[in-house]
Amino acid sequence: MGWLSDAKKRGCYVCRMLHHRCNNGCSWCKWLGLVLICIIIVERLVMTKEKILSVALIIVGFVFSIYFGYNNYQEKKRLKTANAELTNQINQLEQTISRNNQIIADNELSKRELENQSIERQEQINEQLKDNDCAKQFVPMPVSTSLYNRAKGIRESTDTSQSIK
Repeated sequence: MGWLSDAKKRGCYVCRMLHHRCNNGCSWCKWLGLVLICIIIVERLVMTKEKILSVALIIVGFVFSIYFGYNNYQEKKRLKTANAELTNQINQLEQTISRNNQIIADNELSKRELENQSIERQEQINEQLKDNDCAKQFVPMPVSTSLYNRAKGIRESTDTSQSIK
């Protein structure tokens, strides 16, 4: 750094180069001087092609590592967000399933109650018809078929074991 101290003794190095006079380095000269000093240092360093190539490879490797690191960070952030959304959807589906199971259980209970009421009414009707003479009489075929089909339709409409189409 001997040449730098010599330049300070003889006045501003930058100003001498530009034939500009200043009081030992104005702010413009200081910035320009810094740039010139960097250029001089680079010129004084003798770099071989191998050194330049190795530095370039190191720089390229560093840039790629930053690039891949940033991409991995973004991907991890995206996956966390997707995971949170899927977890939320799973929780909502579990709540829906729970509500639907409760509805099914309530419907099954109502069905059993209706079946029990139907059996009780049928027993009452049978008890009433046991002593009735008209119960022993023949019922015409169209009437009995109509009653049978109506009862069958009612049972099928309340049957929850069949899948709804």
